Amino acid sequence: MVVSEQGPIYGGHARGHGGDHPGDVLEFLIDLGVAELDRFDDREALIFRENTLATKAIDEYMKLVGGKYLQDTLGEVVARLCTSGDSCEVDPGKCAGLDLTENQNNLRQVCEETFQRIAGSGE
Repeated sequence: MVVSEQGPIYGGHARGHGGDHPGDVLEFLIDLGVAELDRFDDREALIFRENTLATKAIDEYMKLVGGKYLQDTLGEVVARLCTSGDSCEVDPGKCAGLDLTENQNNLRQVCEETFQRIAGSGE
C-alpha cells in the first residue's frame, strides 16, 4: 500500500476516524505489521520493539480505539479505586496481618469487578 495525500493516513491523522473508510486504516496497519515481521526474519526478539513507522502507527491506533474502550469499560472502577480509602496492598512486608486479610479482600473485589466489566463489554 502506498501512503499519499489520498491514502488512509494524511497529516498524522487517521482518515476514516469519522467513518470515511475505517477499513483502509486497518488494512494499512496490517500491511505495516506484515512488513515489520518480514524485516526481522531471524531476530524475533526485536519485532515491534524498535521505533519504526509500524510501531508508532499501531501504538497510536491502539490509543485511538482502546482509549475510549478502556474509559467506557473501566473508567468508573478506576475512578472509584483512586478515590477510595480502601487499601489493596498485599505485600506482607508492607502491612500488618489483620490489614493483609482485609486488603486481600479489597483487591479480590476490585479484580472481580474489573474482570466482570471486561467480560461483559463484549455483549
